[in-house]
Amino acid sequence: MYGTPWCADCNRSKAILEDFGLEYEYIDIDKDEDAAQKVMKVNQGRRVVPTLIIDGKAHSNPDYLELKELLEGLEGNGNN
Repeated sequence: MYGTPWCADCNRSKAILEDFGLEYEYIDIDKDEDAAQKVMKVNQGRRVVPTLIIDGKAHSNPDYLELKELLEGLEGNGNN
């Protein structure tokens, strides 16, 4: 998960991931310029956070229900 500490949506997404008991890597794009560039590449030049990479696909600032459905889909496929 790419994010920033000041982003409320990032904090929400981290809480959802933790509620699901999933391990994840958090990368602060304010401190890692390479990560910031990657976020901009997958978001057509915009610094959108949170950006989550799930099964190789970027999900930019998913809302609560979208992220929950994505994670439930992972559980159903035995991927977590």
